[in-house]
Order: sequence, then C-alpha cells, then structure tokens
Amino acid sequence: MPTNIEEIARIHETALSAELNLARATFDHAGQKGNSLEKAVQAMLQRFLPKKVGVTEGVVIDSDGFISSQLDIILYDRIHAQLFYGNGGTSVVPAEFVFAVGEVKATLTHAGYAQAFEAQQRVKQARRHLAAQNWTYHGYGKTWQAPPIASFLIGFEGDKSNVHDWALESHKNFPINDCLDAILVPETFFTARASEYGPDMLQGRMKSLETTSAHSLYRFLGMLAKAAAEWHMRETAEMYRYFMSVGGIPNSTISTLDPDRVVHPYLSEIVGRSA
Repeated sequence: MPTNIEEIARIHETALSAELNLARATFDHAGQKGNSLEKAVQAMLQRFLPKKVGVTEGVVIDSDGFISSQLDIILYDRIHAQLFYGNGGTSVVPAEFVFAVGEVKATLTHAGYAQAFEAQQRVKQARRHLAAQNWTYHGYGKTWQAPPIASFLIGFEGDKSNVHDWALESHKNFPINDCLDAILVPETFFTARASEYGPDMLQGRMKSLETTSAHSLYRFLGMLAKAAAEWHMRETAEMYRYFMSVGGIPNSTISTLDPDRVVHPYLSEIVGRSA
C-alpha cells in the first residue's frame, strides 16, 4: 500500500494545531498566554525544521550598532553562528547568521500587524559583513551580497480578508523586500508569496490559501523547511567587526572581556553585567 502523504499531512497538522490551541487555552492572563504561545511555536519549529536551523527568541544585532526590538522567533544558522547571550537566556544573534524572524500573536489586530511589520522591517535593513563577496543570492526579484532575511507572522485568531488587505497595502507602500513574507492563522488561512512551485519566502506575489483547500499550517512549515534547506552563507562572517580590536580577540572569550574592549553597545552592556 503506497504512503498517503495527504493523510500524513492532515494528521500532522491536526496534532500540531491541537498542541498550539492547548497552549492558547491554558492561560487567561494575556502575558502568560502570549508567552505560552511563543514557547509552543518555538518548540514546533524546532521539531519540524532541519537540525541545522536554530530557533530562539531575543534580539538581532549588527556590527554597525543596530539592535532590534525583542523578537518572538529568530531562525538562524545553528552550525556556524556565534551567539551572544544576555540575562534571562535571551539570545543575541549576529545578523550575519539570521535567515528569518517571526512574531506570534494570540489575535491578529491591525496594531499587532503594524508592530510586527515595523520590527521585521528594521531587521531586514541590518548590515551583514562577509569576509569575501564572491557569491550573489537571488530574492525579491534582485540579487544580494548575502541571503535576504525573511519574515513571518503567526496569529491564532484573525480575519482573512482584513489581514490579506493589510499585506497588500504594505506591498503598495513599501519595497517588496521590506514586507512580511508570510502570515499564518492555523486551521484558518495562510497568506504568503507564491511561485509556480507553491508557497515561497522570497519569490512570487502574496496569495491567500484557504484551509479547506490546503493545509495552512503544514504548507507554512513546508515553506519554512524549503527556505531553510536553500539558505546558507557561503562566505565567512567578519566577526572581528563586533569588537574594538581587530587583532583577533577570540569570540569564545566574549563573557570574560573587559567591557571597555567591546565595541558594540549591546555587547558591552552584556559583558558589564556578567563581569
């Protein structure tokens, strides 16, 4: 008997949706509910995506001084990334190793959409410095010196027509690479770029997929897995830019450095607290 991929997808999505809905139903307090949903989504992504993909919450920084807002989801190169950690286990991820960021909302409102849009837009503008520029990458209809950072928004309640309209309005007013790449409400709808091969983080125009005609959560996870498989940095990141001395301070000694020897203000603050 041949393997029924459609049935596997349906069962998998039902189980994942039930897990996320359980987290949503467990807490009444908005803060507790939001935190439980974020943790549930992180666990889901970590289980589903390739092992080379790290999943964390925290901030993204670049060596020019950029510091993002607190992000619910950061997907990064787990194999090669040099992470910096602050108090409370929040990860500080250099922009060179980030391939996607995401926000999680219990209910999608216009204010929540606007906040997520602004947060991911700033991350996409972070500078990434590579040791060589021998490769180029394609996305959003043009070439890049480093793989573009993608973004997504996950809500657990939301009206498809409104959310899709917000996405289309953003595309009218901002460059395509500044916009959210995917918006998901599990078991309801999935709005994402769509190429001839289906949902795509970096290619195609925005399109809504009804859950009745396509498994929204499973399609979303499949799109992320495809993007993760294609994303890889072919050049070495110039990590020395994060430190004052270019003489070669070993990255592994960041926690023992004198704060005065650290360039980046956020890293200086972290080292100062750990001293």
